[in-house]
Amino acid sequence: AILGYTVISDPAGGVDADAGTTALTHAISGLTNGTEYTFTVTAANAAGTGDPSAPSNPVTPNPS
Repeated sequence: AILGYTVISDPAGGVDADAGTTALTHAISGLTNGTEYTFTVTAANAAGTGDPSAPSNPVTPNPS
């Protein structure tokens, strides 16, 4: 059984507030406006952490 998911930003710097949980949505803080990011997801179970998913499409946060 999956014990938790973690979202990883590229470039690094994003912080997954829900890391290690099985929540279906994860809030990522610490991103820089105007910087393009992609994200991967890893899943963990009792055997350890699996390989990361394929990267997401690129997204660029903008100031609101």
